[in-house]
Amino acid sequence: MMNESRKLKQWLNQLEKELDKYINNDEVNEIIDYYEEMVNDKLDDGENIDSILNQYDPKKIAKQMVPKVLSKRSGREKTMSKNAWLILLVLFSSPILLPLGIVYVSLMIVAISFIFSGFVIITSAFITIVAYVVKVITLGLALPELLVSFGIGFITFGGLLALGYIFVKFSWIILQQLAIWFSKLIVRKRGQDEII
Repeated sequence: MMNESRKLKQWLNQLEKELDKYINNDEVNEIIDYYEEMVNDKLDDGENIDSILNQYDPKKIAKQMVPKVLSKRSGREKTMSKNAWLILLVLFSSPILLPLGIVYVSLMIVAISFIFSGFVIITSAFITIVAYVVKVITLGLALPELLVSFGIGFITFGGLLALGYIFVKFSWIILQQLAIWFSKLIVRKRGQDEII
């Protein structure tokens, strides 16, 4: 019994070490608790500790659990970039999931391009408004014309800022959702493969 307990503890430590590479402590603890309970149930049913632990490779478990954990996470978490990289790791670690990985990378590139475009629009708006104000002031216009020119300039500036913000915000939401959507696709795809 003592030997079983020690072997289980070593195996759980190894599993924890693998899971820690990918997910946070609360998620790790939940998975560790699940596997500890499952192994103990099998031990209670009379199975041998070595045969039980040989069925489960901690590295494979960690890679299989990542998409399941990510699909449960909220898109509002601040770990979005880490989620994206974990999804990439899982997608490119399996030949079956490689086509999904290529699609995922392509969609990420498009979303990142839109974010970059949004920042370019915002930066251009600031540069343009400064140049416009300087130009209008140097024209020597009468006060009513000067006010109309400033009004047109600032309305345009506000429109460009809004457009840039929409590009950035929309693309950021798409990036967050991509990680969630693809993690659910991976879980579904692996589930189908396990049935076959």
